[in-house]
Amino acid sequence: MLAQEAARTYKHDFIGTEHILLGLLGEPRGDIRAITPPSGTRSATRRRIPPLRRAP
Repeated sequence: MLAQEAARTYKHDFIGTEHILLGLLGEPRGDIRAITPPSGTRSATRRRIPPLRRAP
């Protein structure tokens, strides 16, 4: 669902890999560590990505 919300936020009519990554980053229980390198990559990536806004 978070990937779908990311696509809607950016007014895209498809769900791409970037939306899936944003969805994983936004999932509090998601295990993003399984697909990202170690050493603070998640927090560094989060700082560069604007927060998601819920679609109306």
